[in-house]
Amino acid sequence: MTGCSGTLGAATANALVRAGHTVLALVHRQSLPPTATVGVVAVPGSMSSIEQLAGKLDGLDAVVHCAFDWRRSPAGHYERANVDGTLMLFWVAAGLGARRFVQVSSVMAYGLVIDRAAQPVEESLHLVAPSAALDRYAAVKAALEDRLARASQASGCVVVAVRPGLIFTDDMLPEVRVIGSGNQQVALLAGTGHNHLPYIHAGDVASLIICVLEAERPSRAYNATPSQLVPTAAVARAWMRGRGVRPTVVPIGTLPLEVAVVASSIARAVRRRTWQAPNLRYGRMRINRNIAYSNTRARTELGWEDAITTRMLRGADA
Repeated sequence: MTGCSGTLGAATANALVRAGHTVLALVHRQSLPPTATVGVVAVPGSMSSIEQLAGKLDGLDAVVHCAFDWRRSPAGHYERANVDGTLMLFWVAAGLGARRFVQVSSVMAYGLVIDRAAQPVEESLHLVAPSAALDRYAAVKAALEDRLARASQASGCVVVAVRPGLIFTDDMLPEVRVIGSGNQQVALLAGTGHNHLPYIHAGDVASLIICVLEAERPSRAYNATPSQLVPTAAVARAWMRGRGVRPTVVPIGTLPLEVAVVASSIARAVRRRTWQAPNLRYGRMRINRNIAYSNTRARTELGWEDAITTRMLRGADA
């Protein structure tokens, strides 16, 4: 596994151990994060040194690639680290006899310019072309899936892409900032609160990854998205109830967030003496999107259920 120090990686590693799998976690440091459970074996190293680690990965059966390098400098690093680095990991794993490579992608690989009146987005929809992507993240995720698909055909190693929506946990909900303490907490929600974002619990994504690993299926892609379509304000209220807190949610639109992004960009430019204009249009569209994503393929082919997310949303005041 890669990315075990992240939210999804830690949840997946723990779930795999509970399911009886032996997990080798590629880590930058000598120790695993405190969220990792007993039974996860640390393999110190990095994506750039993966070829030197082949001797420590004997008996490798599958790879779950959760890691993503968010650094956008120096020039070209973002693409090299996330596309070329992943392909290097794939070929090392395939050479060691791995039968399955699970790539954690994203629903952002479909892009944001989708007909909102259409049916929920299914996995058969073409991924966004690099020239049409509004952000490099979406372009990289789409390009990586394409490159891995070709590598799978050449090697015979099965590649499965898992495309999560917005991953949340019991303690963290994207696009929400909680202020206050105790019962006096307020959730500031970016956006209007009326649109629908594809919130999915990290534990549900982890369970889908386990389904993918244990099913004898050919190379495929699966959306890891919620079965229920609930407005973001109702999701935030349900999430706060789950934390045992009185649900007070205040939608703040996108302007405060845009001001903060611009201020952060200016501060970064002063430190580095280089200016990179923030992509405000992309941020606005991402927060206010109203796109539904189908999870029918995962439910019918693998028997997967988004049980944790559904339980949290049960009784949400949609």
